[in-house]
Amino acid sequence: MTIARDQWQLFGIDLTRLPVAWLQGWREVATWPWIAPLVPRVPVEVHDAAGGVSVRNGATATVLTGAKPSVVALELPDEGVLLNHVRLPVLPAAEMRSALELEVAAVSPFAPEESLWGWHVQPAGSGAVGVKDVTLAIASRAYVRRQLNAVSASLPPGRPVEVWARSGDAVVVLQGFDEKVRRGLERRRLAGLVGQVVMAVLLLLALAATPVLQAHQQAIDAEDRFATLRAAVADDLQLRDSLVQRKHQVEALRAHFGAPTDLLELLDRLTQLVPDDAYLTAFNWSDDGSASIKGLASNAAALIDTVGSEPGLTLVRSPTAIARDRRTKLETFTIAFALETVEAQ
Repeated sequence: MTIARDQWQLFGIDLTRLPVAWLQGWREVATWPWIAPLVPRVPVEVHDAAGGVSVRNGATATVLTGAKPSVVALELPDEGVLLNHVRLPVLPAAEMRSALELEVAAVSPFAPEESLWGWHVQPAGSGAVGVKDVTLAIASRAYVRRQLNAVSASLPPGRPVEVWARSGDAVVVLQGFDEKVRRGLERRRLAGLVGQVVMAVLLLLALAATPVLQAHQQAIDAEDRFATLRAAVADDLQLRDSLVQRKHQVEALRAHFGAPTDLLELLDRLTQLVPDDAYLTAFNWSDDGSASIKGLASNAAALIDTVGSEPGLTLVRSPTAIARDRRTKLETFTIAFALETVEAQ
């Protein structure tokens, strides 16, 4: 099954060319004046036709001192090189090479198989917007061979050899020699530099995020410890809440009755007043501070007199008549009274 080329078109843009455009953009960035010095280059031992030797910073005119070169280059004399300056639109590398091949075929005085050539693109910002100024260098293969033979005795054995030409301060690398070795070394160094930068950025992000992560983890640990503590003291908290609620109820009762009346103490006093042959069946406490008891006794009248003589109890009376219970043969009674702290109604 074949895929139509139109399927990769979006708003008139060929999506298959995006990787090429992306790579071309980064190559353009690498030529910016304030970025180019940061791009790693391989030291090159350069031999010229006059016998001079220098170490350059990559394929540039910058001379290094104390650097150990990795590759070797022969710089051709100016009189043996044809220089041509052309202006091209901004093109991907492959399309620019094709355009320059046509230019070489048009201007080279040598046969196509005898023409050695290379090009140098002027740095970004040195020309008009949307176009590139390119320096084209052309030399004869036979001429280059003679120059290499002339300096072969001084070249380090076993080293990759490139062939360069000069155009002012620019270096033009002629294609077809060992320039790929140097470019491969420079790409590896660039990849290592990018990796170090990425690692540094990741470390900085990690350092910036560490305090936040630590604080977040501490908050989680604190919540876990608090939940564990609450579970451990849940029964104690429930008991405390119950005691507080009881305390509030007692305080409300005391405020309502106007005196610190202890009902349990009152019940205990009444229980002591009731003889062994009698017992209580009900106890009522009214909102007005009065109380009443009901029960059965063998002598209800005597019990009423006993309650009436008890200190602290006033308004003792029997609101109902005394009657005898048929089942128990005891007298039923109801005794109403009030405390001395309560004003008589």
